[in-house]
Amino acid sequence: MTCARSLRWLFWRRCCRLGSSCPARPKQAVIDWVKPVITGIGIAGVPVGSTRTIGSAGTAIVGTIDISSSPAALRPTGRRVDKRASSVPLLDNRDCTAFLQWALAQRDFRWLGFRKVRRQVCKRLNRRIRELGLEDFVAYRRRLEADPAEWRAFDECCPITISRFYRDRSVFEALRRLALPDIAARAACERRATRIWSVGCASGEEPYTLKIIWDSDIAPSFPDTPVAILATDIDETALARAHRGCFEPTSLRELPSHLVALAFDRVGALYCIKPKHREGIEFLKQDLRRETPGVRFDLILCRYVAFTYFADALQRRVLMSLTHRLAAHGYLVIGTHERLPSVEPALEPLPGTPQIFKLVMPAEH
Repeated sequence: MTCARSLRWLFWRRCCRLGSSCPARPKQAVIDWVKPVITGIGIAGVPVGSTRTIGSAGTAIVGTIDISSSPAALRPTGRRVDKRASSVPLLDNRDCTAFLQWALAQRDFRWLGFRKVRRQVCKRLNRRIRELGLEDFVAYRRRLEADPAEWRAFDECCPITISRFYRDRSVFEALRRLALPDIAARAACERRATRIWSVGCASGEEPYTLKIIWDSDIAPSFPDTPVAILATDIDETALARAHRGCFEPTSLRELPSHLVALAFDRVGALYCIKPKHREGIEFLKQDLRRETPGVRFDLILCRYVAFTYFADALQRRVLMSLTHRLAAHGYLVIGTHERLPSVEPALEPLPGTPQIFKLVMPAEH
């Protein structure tokens, strides 16, 4: 028996039991009060006085049915509930896009870098707007214009945390074969530690990858030459994950299997870096737009940060700063889909690996 026929039969039977006149054609009378719930449930599945919800994943219709009541009382509340929304609904993505095109330029970011990852930023901005009790992005723009301190909160919504071990495998293979042995040999001759800076380290996948490669491939040939890795990022949440050093299996999918077995302990569903491969790494909160470390490095990795998300003028300033932070014959690494904002005579790309540049000027530059 179909749901609709069951409901009509029950309604007709209930009227007769109560001594009411039995409608000859109860169909329309039933539909009038069960229309919101006639699709998707059967009356047998509705306990006395119970509440059932039906509808799409995002929107539900809630109704209370008490079959002990009179027919006139057998009406659902018809109250609609949006399961996806909290007290304030998500704001329109088009409004967020228009807002970002204005706001990013105010902070020396560029819209083209954020275009494909804007949903991550919009999600954080939605949360911030709800926290402030504002209605929409227009109101948030007015807040930013009236309260300069709020720009710091906006900045915290902008970091893009897309990272994994051995990301761009060919780059790490070139570092393992060419750059790392070169800088290790130079540091050994000078009887000092090798210094590496990972800019925009996110959750630590990049600096940990470098340390794993160093321990497995470089350290055996240079046992008396330690490595010091400085890993910086603006995102405190990402840095906290980096400190923990435990990762989902998906973060390791590009890392060679023998390095996974060498460097990680399995802890439940996670893979945690062994203590040996944590040594020599320092995580530090730092905004590349405003500051850089005060020492020089043999190797700097600045991938998918400045040369993706920063405005052109800021990119040129950052490039100059990074060049000044390189030691003599040091290396600069950028992302595979990035390019330098200007021609820098002091830097020469490695043959076959255009993302790795070597400094060809003396240390006194």
